[in-house]
Amino acid sequence: MNQIIIHHNDLDGRAAAACVAMFAAAPVAGDQIDRQFIECDYQSVPCPNGDRWRDADVWILDYSLPADTLAELLTLTDRVTWIDHHVTALADAPNGTPGHKLRGDRRVGVSACVLTWLYLHKRTAGGRGPEMAGALPLRTVPEALLRINAWDLAGPGCQAHAHCFAAGLESLPHGPEALIWRELLGPIGTEAERVRGLENLTRDGVAILRSRTARNTDYARQYAFGTELDGLRAMALNSSAGADAFGDHAHGAAELEIVFRHTGRVWEVSLYRGPAGVDELDVSQIAKRYGGGGHAGAAGFCCAMMPFAPYSTATDLAPTFDYPDEGELTAEPDAD
Repeated sequence: MNQIIIHHNDLDGRAAAACVAMFAAAPVAGDQIDRQFIECDYQSVPCPNGDRWRDADVWILDYSLPADTLAELLTLTDRVTWIDHHVTALADAPNGTPGHKLRGDRRVGVSACVLTWLYLHKRTAGGRGPEMAGALPLRTVPEALLRINAWDLAGPGCQAHAHCFAAGLESLPHGPEALIWRELLGPIGTEAERVRGLENLTRDGVAILRSRTARNTDYARQYAFGTELDGLRAMALNSSAGADAFGDHAHGAAELEIVFRHTGRVWEVSLYRGPAGVDELDVSQIAKRYGGGGHAGAAGFCCAMMPFAPYSTATDLAPTFDYPDEGELTAEPDAD
């Protein structure tokens, strides 16, 4: 049995793929699994063709295929499981094509790795899986995945212990077949050893984040500039970093934060809700207008030409600012 796991190229997508690799049984009892991982961003869409895809067990995790690609895939196999939580993908999500209903779990507000864990374990315990089940029993999910869940949904604004854990984990090899997942999720080691591993990664992450924040703050202080996008006051920065690209250099008047870089072919643009952005601001809808998507608080798109320019006359954001007061990171969980 060929098993093809398509997953997003971030921590959540890799964790979800690791769960499938560790816990997904062959659809037909006794079959040997020949597994292939395909890590994707939204520039590199897999092309399902050839004998390897025919009747394969395909998992799509923390990622969505274009409708025409999905339709092509479903002509080759009806064993397709899609697990995703990106708001724009789910708003336009097909359940399949006539005669095909996609398995999986798709909902906003829970990370893909947690959805995958729950789907796999309910599926193992009671048949096909929860499909679009209701309330999630999050207490049953390993702590490592819960911390990734907190980090993925809130980014740098998440609880300090989750942010530090994610930084520590990203410093190690963490592809879907990496040893670290077997240590964090089982079966290697005892529960006490897993707890120690979590806290060791979290402590490592404290030092990593302090260094990263200082570096990003200094870089943003020199190179961030004011602009606007879709009528919103914005700060923009040419950087390969993600949600924490500005470090401690946030500008209180910015409704939107923009991080962009060039791949040699196109511009990649990431959008984040800024300090002055209202809670109702859904940056995924902005990204969608430019052919992208994502979450309400973090989204992105690719483009051939940048849709904003520096130092717009419509914004009063200056290109550089004084440092804010230095804060401290802690590895200790927030008190209940």
